[in-house]
Amino acid sequence: AEPKLEIQQIAMRDVAGKPTPTVSVRNSGDAHGRLEGMLDAKDAKGSNFNLAVEGTPIMPGQTRTLALIPKTEDGRVAQPSYPVNASGMLDWDKGSFKIKTEIK
Repeated sequence: AEPKLEIQQIAMRDVAGKPTPTVSVRNSGDAHGRLEGMLDAKDAKGSNFNLAVEGTPIMPGQTRTLALIPKTEDGRVAQPSYPVNASGMLDWDKGSFKIKTEIK
């Protein structure tokens, strides 16, 4: 048994009443998996920060939308100005996804 994760979409969605960058992940495997990592990001005002992926497990057969939480270098939550350009790698047990996107 093992997970098989694939990224479906990176987009802005309403999370707890607030527009938030998110990643939708599908697990077509037969075990749960987790996406891990941070993306390097730069907002419309030129501020640099990270987008940390929420660590919630994705169960077999499930498509889950995970928040990409904007964080400063010292771990505080950032308040970016959109659009945001993000790049880097998001990892899981069996591989990595190379990401380069603009989030509006």
